[in-house]
Amino acid sequence: MYKAIKNKSNAWKLLRASVGIVVLIFIGWQIAHFNMASFGKLRHVSPLCLVAAFLLSPLNWWFEFLKLQILARRAGSAADNSALSHAFFAGILSAFLTPNMAGNFVGRIFYFKRQERVPVVVYSLLANGSQWLITFLFGILALSGQCIFELHLPLSVAWILVLMAFIAYFFFEHLIPQKGHRKIRFRRLLSGTIGLRGIFLGISTLRYFVFLGQFALMIRAFYPFLGSEALPAISLLYLFMTFTPGLFFGKIIVRETVAVWLLGLYAIPDAVSLSAAFLIWVANLALPCLLGLAFVKKPVSVS
Repeated sequence: MYKAIKNKSNAWKLLRASVGIVVLIFIGWQIAHFNMASFGKLRHVSPLCLVAAFLLSPLNWWFEFLKLQILARRAGSAADNSALSHAFFAGILSAFLTPNMAGNFVGRIFYFKRQERVPVVVYSLLANGSQWLITFLFGILALSGQCIFELHLPLSVAWILVLMAFIAYFFFEHLIPQKGHRKIRFRRLLSGTIGLRGIFLGISTLRYFVFLGQFALMIRAFYPFLGSEALPAISLLYLFMTFTPGLFFGKIIVRETVAVWLLGLYAIPDAVSLSAAFLIWVANLALPCLLGLAFVKKPVSVS
């Protein structure tokens, strides 16, 4: 008995070390591919805006933690905030290593009882889908409202796309055939979750505006002439980043390219765009992952 427990403990340590090494290598690779010379080209730095942008990062992730609390209760879990915190950070680590942060449920499920894991996965996908939907909504509206972009869409087409996305989010389970045990269970889990999806959308909207404010502050920290007319460019940047595979193409590399193009349309210098994009990545992804490595503990289910 003691030997089995010791073996499981050693297996957990090995897994944690392996994940930690992969995360650190990935962060190091991202940093190595960023042109640090961009910081030397900055002509203006506002410490107040810079600090304010970094302070919005905890609020950004708090909204995501709030979703986890809500979906855990919906799944019938009695886990307290301490256990949910470890599940949350484990989810950040697993999401960091998957395209578009979509794999947060992979790390989370090990902190829930076996009978709670399938509901947690399903409701995590609903929560993730709500964030994608809000990003799509404001991104498409920004694309339709700004003639400065070459990809300008007619407003009618934009609204049709948004309407189709909302219908799919709220009613997609009705397209699943009622055949097979797993499909039937999936539909049952989604039954009566219209209100839950609405709550997720509300939280995702708040989180989205936090991100917009955070990115705007980060740009303003290096470029005091930023106006509200550049917000659509940030919305489109977020749209392209969300729907671009982050692991395979590199979040920073994609964000650099898109940021320079979109923000350059508003005469924002390349050095400002590159520096802001990099620091947003540090604040919202790199630092939470490093904190997760230090904070996450062995799940009770494997002890």
